Amino acid sequence: MKQKLLNIVSEFNAPKTQFNKFGNYYYRTHEDQNNALKPLLKENNCVLVISDEVKELGGILFCEATAALYCTDTNKLIAAAKAQAGIDPKKKGMDISMTFGAASSYARKYAVNALFLCDDTKDADSSHKFDDKPTTKKSPDETEEEEWI
Repeated sequence: MKQKLLNIVSEFNAPKTQFNKFGNYYYRTHEDQNNALKPLLKENNCVLVISDEVKELGGILFCEATAALYCTDTNKLIAAAKAQAGIDPKKKGMDISMTFGAASSYARKYAVNALFLCDDTKDADSSHKFDDKPTTKKSPDETEEEEWI
């Protein structure tokens, strides 16, 4: 059954085709993911079930989404992943249902990203220049090599 997950992971492609003019960046939506996944799920006899649960921790509300991949041949769980997104009920320009919906969508998108190994950002080092190497001072007890027994 893990072969089905491997097949989907290796074929899954949901490029960032949406553009945010304000932030000047491209992004993908949860709907973009779903559209890319549907034919792969059908081809591999799988179904993706996504559920949400609103939780609270330390006075902070958040939505926890679970993305679970099931084999339709056996009705068994293949793999699952979770992701969370905070809910700000006082977000400017949104009513309370909109804040819950936005958190749900965000958490679902990142749960699917986790399940299908969809990297959502560029490598943080890709824009870093390594010209200057940081210097570290060693304490007097540290030696250049460790002794292994």
